Amino acid sequence: MHKRILLCLNRDQSKTFDYSVDPDDAMLMLGGNSGNNVFQYTLQNLLRGEDCQVDIDTDFFADFSAFRARADAISAEYDAMVFSPANVFANYAVDAGLTFWRDNIEKLRIPVYAIGAGAQSDASFSLGFVDEIRDQATAFVRSILNTGGTLGLRGYFTESVVRALGFQDSDYTVIGCPSIFLRGRGLRMEKPKLAREELRVAVNGFRAWNDRAFHRHFREYPGSYFVCQEEFYRLLYAPDKLTWKELQYLSDPSELWLSMYRQDRIALYGDIPAWFEDLKRRKINFSFGCRIHGNILPILAGIPAYLDALDSRVRELGEFFSIPARTFDRNPEDLYELYEQTDYTAFNAGFAARYDNFAAFMSACGLPCSPASGEPPHGVVPRIKDDDKDIVELVAASVSCNPSVFRRDVDARDVVFVAHEFGLYKGHGGIASYLYNICKYLVENTNINVHVISPTVDEACDLLRFKNFAMHHISGNISEQRGKVFSICADIQPQYIEFAEYAALGMNCTMNKASGQDTFKNTLLVTNNHTASRECYEWSSGLPYEYASSSLMQNVAWEKIQMETSDVCIAPSKFLGKYVKKQYRLKDKVLFFMNPFMTKIKNKSELQKELAGKYDLYHYNDSFNITLVTRFEGRKNQKLLVKAFLSLMQASPENIRLFLAGGSTCNPHTGEDYREEVWRSLPEDLKDHVLLYDFLSQSQQEPFMAVTDLTVMPSVFENQPMAMIETAMREIPVIASRYSGCADYLLPEMLFDPFVEGSLAEVVGNFMRKSAEERAAIALIQKRRLSAIISPAVSILPRFSLAPRRTRRGLNLDLQELYHE
Repeated sequence: MHKRILLCLNRDQSKTFDYSVDPDDAMLMLGGNSGNNVFQYTLQNLLRGEDCQVDIDTDFFADFSAFRARADAISAEYDAMVFSPANVFANYAVDAGLTFWRDNIEKLRIPVYAIGAGAQSDASFSLGFVDEIRDQATAFVRSILNTGGTLGLRGYFTESVVRALGFQDSDYTVIGCPSIFLRGRGLRMEKPKLAREELRVAVNGFRAWNDRAFHRHFREYPGSYFVCQEEFYRLLYAPDKLTWKELQYLSDPSELWLSMYRQDRIALYGDIPAWFEDLKRRKINFSFGCRIHGNILPILAGIPAYLDALDSRVRELGEFFSIPARTFDRNPEDLYELYEQTDYTAFNAGFAARYDNFAAFMSACGLPCSPASGEPPHGVVPRIKDDDKDIVELVAASVSCNPSVFRRDVDARDVVFVAHEFGLYKGHGGIASYLYNICKYLVENTNINVHVISPTVDEACDLLRFKNFAMHHISGNISEQRGKVFSICADIQPQYIEFAEYAALGMNCTMNKASGQDTFKNTLLVTNNHTASRECYEWSSGLPYEYASSSLMQNVAWEKIQMETSDVCIAPSKFLGKYVKKQYRLKDKVLFFMNPFMTKIKNKSELQKELAGKYDLYHYNDSFNITLVTRFEGRKNQKLLVKAFLSLMQASPENIRLFLAGGSTCNPHTGEDYREEVWRSLPEDLKDHVLLYDFLSQSQQEPFMAVTDLTVMPSVFENQPMAMIETAMREIPVIASRYSGCADYLLPEMLFDPFVEGSLAEVVGNFMRKSAEERAAIALIQKRRLSAIISPAVSILPRFSLAPRRTRRGLNLDLQELYHE
């Protein structure tokens, strides 16, 4: 018997799984599939012996170079190495397991035992792939045999593969999968008599999940649920880190995944004890699906299972152990009838002999084999946190605004963004940085050719170094600029053009297509409805736009024409999408795409550590510091914030400071500088508590952010201010109007009603009364909520999969629309 054994696993199965780790790291710990934990958990439990020491190694699977560097030390310290190379004889493993594991093993001077080695092919047991893997697979087996070790094969199909490689009976033993031997030789399956309404099924496998028709079974058997083994990890435990793949499930208008999620009917287990515990808690009495270990674990819990023998792996083990199985051409019509057909007579008759064969193999290898007895230890059943549920609902709500999105892969080769400004030059606005973030992501992470057309650009933009980025600077009057936009876009012939500008610079393009011409017949024309001319005037002045200058009214008319003749209209906030549709009387829904923000930005605590030696930050520790960094203008409504601040000063004995920074504009009525008007509105005795500054770059903002306790955006209406996105990403709490884009990610308690007198002061006052821990928790929640909807998977990539209108309305006047009763 070997005294010192090194067991190679993806993780130590005796330790509780940490669901808070990064999703990619979590999946590595699960071996890419939580089903792998079943046989690894079993091996770790079986290899218990009073006279031997078993240590766990994770480098063998995760860090090949680190393992090789330790090979001599391993050989000196241990008597044997054990691992389970499931599915190793397969095409996909040629450049992974077969090669890297072989290289690792060849460095060792101790026996190596491969327990449960398996092949992967189709359900008809085709051997056609063997010639494609012959050289690498032969070298892999040789590397094990050369150590004096041997292989325990998963079944008779795997045996046929190994024999086809040229190996003999003496080189291996067919033992089955070790996972099913956790309980020892006494495992017996009983099938209780159940009424139809008593059936509670644990369903597994993508075949069931991806078949929309199968979901009727979840409705028919409400106690049933879906056991995922990899696909839904981010959706369940890291919804703020969704990728394009996971987003597909939230884009389903019928909400198949979301409805199951809301009912706690989807689970993915990092711990085997937790899996056992949850089956018991849910009172599951049947298992079905094409995941072999998703069915073996219920069998170990005494729950009958029926296998969908999708491929050789499932069929092989089903046949080896006589587990009820068949290959389904389509999913079963009735799960209860399938339960009634389930028969474990052959399984029970042959299982003890199968176990004895396995135990003899372990003994021949000099390995202990100590089956567990009794109930498994209790596990911590993962529970989805409330804020995770909140984030999933938030992303789902965003996706539901876009019914035509996510139906196919992104296939754009050339995209164009037309803007009135672009880049991070001094004094830039939100659109300039919003589009910069989109373009930066695309040129760094895709092969899409990105073009920007704008009259105002950052000539030193760092994106110019990318081959797939081009900036087109246009000049002249509005008419000339429209002509240049049309000409440039016609030459490029992109698959997608987004117009995110004032004065309808894309109007020639949209009218050309709406009139039936072919210039852009293969191009999706999208108008991005940010805060346009009408909103800028009305929100700043409080007057209808008809009171504005004739040139501004002309701009509003042009912008409306461009919206009406675009294929799709989008907006960076749900509020603005509804507002634009109503105000401009658009017939089609305005879709929601959040402003993305991918720039790495220091949070408040990082800034404090970095700047502590440069500034006397402690000077502000004794006060509650409110900041707002945005342009001074009527629609930003700094005067309302000052009014609320004065109210708080009168009501609270606390020391409060207000910092206001940003470039300034003129009051459209008086022509006076708006920042000066704000300053004059302050009582003299309070001016020491309010500090006003000019435009600040991001680096200049950092000292203010380091001492900020709260940022307030006091606008009555607000689109999706980049300044608040940056602030929230710094983990600084934000308060804003309920009629703003900030409402897309802020908690309800952080939203004020601008039409209720004193609402802003009340919301700020309530926040000030919270403890430091409660404030920090709010900051983290808002950051996670925001991160989820600004991720590229949600905010960037889907826009290139939008579908144009099914029928174009053209430019004909709808006479019926002219008359309203």
